[in-house]
Amino acid sequence: MAKVVLVTGSGQGIGAAIAAAFVARGYAVAGADIAYEGVTRSADMLRVQCDVSDRSSVETMVRAVETELGPIAVLVNNAGIYPMQPFESISLEDWNRVIATNLGSVFNTCQCIIPSMKQAGWGRIINISSNTFFMGLPNMAHYIASKGAVIGMTRSLSSEFGTFGITANCVAPNFTRTEGTAIVEATAPEVVAQTVASQSIPRVAVPADVLGTILFLAGDEAAFMTGQTLVVDGGTIKY
Repeated sequence: MAKVVLVTGSGQGIGAAIAAAFVARGYAVAGADIAYEGVTRSADMLRVQCDVSDRSSVETMVRAVETELGPIAVLVNNAGIYPMQPFESISLEDWNRVIATNLGSVFNTCQCIIPSMKQAGWGRIINISSNTFFMGLPNMAHYIASKGAVIGMTRSLSSEFGTFGITANCVAPNFTRTEGTAIVEATAPEVVAQTVASQSIPRVAVPADVLGTILFLAGDEAAFMTGQTLVVDGGTIKY
């Protein structure tokens, strides 16, 4: 029986590419996205409308996935928002929205899904962070804080649930060309140029660049790797 994978933020961009990659590998794939309508099932995957920052919405979504496909074995927390704002212009509402979406969503999904992973004695949690955590770029304080916290939470989860056969790791990409980042390329091309200039591989990243790392972490080959953050950014961060 195919393992069930849940990918949040699967409606476009990196999330859509991740979901498609798991489909191609023969997994039973569910995607959660606020842009979906209700619960729909097609030949390739199950799509469930969900606001991942809202606990009740996540609980409803997880129940729908388990009812349709079975217990979730692989969780990819990809959903997130990435506004660029000078620190002094970030309102408390802005701050709370970013933290709830980028960090609260990981808390919500993990708390709802880890119990079934424990029961199965096997699970893979893959959280999408960002290489900006290691760079401390300006105008992204709320985003970087949320992504740094995701790394910290992932390390804690890896320690707490390793004895149950559950691994927890992060993937940290850099600026990636998607539908959602098109506005950055249009309005702040200098930011994209600076990003590419910082890389050893001098081109803009695309969603396909992170898929191999994510598929590896989801498989049995990565059974002894947990609590790690794999930076996939063309060589900007080296350690």
